[in-house]
Amino acid sequence: MEELLRQILGRLDRMENQNETRFDSLEKRFDSLEVRFDKLENRVGNLESRFDNLEGRFDTLEGRFDALEDRFTTLEGRFDTIEGRFDNLEGQVRENTDLLKAIQHNTEVLNAKVEALTLTTASKDSAARLDAKFEVLNARLFQQEVEIHQLKAIK
Repeated sequence: MEELLRQILGRLDRMENQNETRFDSLEKRFDSLEVRFDKLENRVGNLESRFDNLEGRFDTLEGRFDALEDRFTTLEGRFDTIEGRFDNLEGQVRENTDLLKAIQHNTEVLNAKVEALTLTTASKDSAARLDAKFEVLNARLFQQEVEIHQLKAIK
């Protein structure tokens, strides 16, 4: 019986040693896992920090894009205003063109009248009177030609 008791105690000692070895091994593994979890926590913390940084940068970019959008809206309004002004100028150019055509027609009519008058002169008195009229007509003609050139310059 003593022998059996010794065997049991020996067996229990061996089992205890095996269990201690196992516990030591498990403890080392847990320590290793704890270190790994600490490293993971640090990495997650770094990632969170980086994501916060990226979020801040995206917020900044969003603000800049909003500012650009506002500027484009302003420019669009200015272009609409300029387009309206060009439409007005086109109308004025058409009016000026019509006016130039009318002045040119009047000049042609006056030139025809001047030619008719030069053919119908009968005497020196009438020639003198016609000369005076020609001077007036030439002055008018010259004035109209000046106006035509001015209108063309505006166009």
